[in-house]
Amino acid sequence: MTRQAEKEYLRRSGATPWERAKPFAPRGEVALSEGLHLIQEFGECVGLLDAAPDHRILDLGAGGCWVSDGLQRLGLTAFAVDISHDLLKIGRERLSQTGPARVVTGDAEALPFSSGAFDRVVCLNAIHHVPDIPTALAEVVRVLNSEGVAVFSEPGVGHSEHAAARRAVQDFGVQEIDIEPTVFLDQCQAAGFAQVVLEPFARVVPGYGLTPELWRVWCALAVASRPRRALTTLRRGIFELFGIRKDTDLFTEAFSAEVLRVLHAAVQHHPIVLASKRPFDRFLSRRRAPHPSLRATIHVLDAPSTVAPGDAVSCRIEVRNLGSSRWIATSRTARPVRVGVQLLDTERRLIDRDYARHSLPGDISPGQSCVMPVSFSAPEVTGLYTLKIDLVAEGVSWFETLGTTPAIVPILVERQQDRTSASVGFSSSAQRSTRIE
Repeated sequence: MTRQAEKEYLRRSGATPWERAKPFAPRGEVALSEGLHLIQEFGECVGLLDAAPDHRILDLGAGGCWVSDGLQRLGLTAFAVDISHDLLKIGRERLSQTGPARVVTGDAEALPFSSGAFDRVVCLNAIHHVPDIPTALAEVVRVLNSEGVAVFSEPGVGHSEHAAARRAVQDFGVQEIDIEPTVFLDQCQAAGFAQVVLEPFARVVPGYGLTPELWRVWCALAVASRPRRALTTLRRGIFELFGIRKDTDLFTEAFSAEVLRVLHAAVQHHPIVLASKRPFDRFLSRRRAPHPSLRATIHVLDAPSTVAPGDAVSCRIEVRNLGSSRWIATSRTARPVRVGVQLLDTERRLIDRDYARHSLPGDISPGQSCVMPVSFSAPEVTGLYTLKIDLVAEGVSWFETLGTTPAIVPILVERQQDRTSASVGFSSSAQRSTRIE
């Protein structure tokens, strides 16, 4: 009954204009609150996916494919699956405007894909419509490869009591249930995920701000040593016992409790869960950096100073890994590091940021160096150019933006006859000069 209701939802609800524009409002309408929530949620979940450009990403419960559309616009490869053919028809039209339309009609409880077909799965606000959630989660585990990661964002406790949810159940017959975080985490583990974590800090809590005073308190809590925290806790316990100094010493404790309550409410209301088939220590790190340390030295050992338009330019460079992370040359499950060449004019103004790419000859561990050739075509238009040779972690960052100094190489592009004429002219002048002397 629920499956049929889901299939007929678009026709019965009249939501076609919204599905075509989602997460933005249809022309002439306003959807500020819901639209902003969806945009924020999309950014949070895609960031947690840690996806690489060559990853195959399954958009589970895609509906009108607005998530797949966003992924595709970011340069990622998305495959949309949904039980509603009508919704996917809108999605196909939408995706065709920005690239391939990879859409498949299918049931989350019996996904029409081979085992290990995907690197990542993203599911935004769809699992709570599935009648048999444990079976659907087992299917997600099945279609992910051994390094696979899934992210789920679902309405939490109290969702089924909202007016919009009750109306959807009554008017359209669809399922609207709460996703209780504790239960869902257990279901993910039971389905076969090796690592399952709740992400309490993934989203901004609207309306909860820190005054300068509260921020200073937070900073003090973050850097306090363990012995100091222990002594402070004992002192606060005494004050709490006698009910004194509530506005001074006990202020920090009250603030800490308030932060926990706010985060707990946010998680209960809309949990974001990250699940992986392989354990990752970084999921549990309390001091995780936004990206691994990517630093290098780059030296050009030899490069031509003059080339003809369109000719091959061959350089030899030396790169050394000064960071703490290993550079992966090629991989479908990690973000590879490559040599990137940017084309600039004589004033070092950017002409083409992605002028050329060159793969490393192999993985490079911290402290190691590598001498390697780099080849690419010269510009077709004559003139004096500047080449900026840098390293780029694909889908993460150029090394220059993280503190590495790129190599700068000036290069003159001119035709062969121009060089010959200049050489002949120089020789004739030299002969005349010799005769005069």
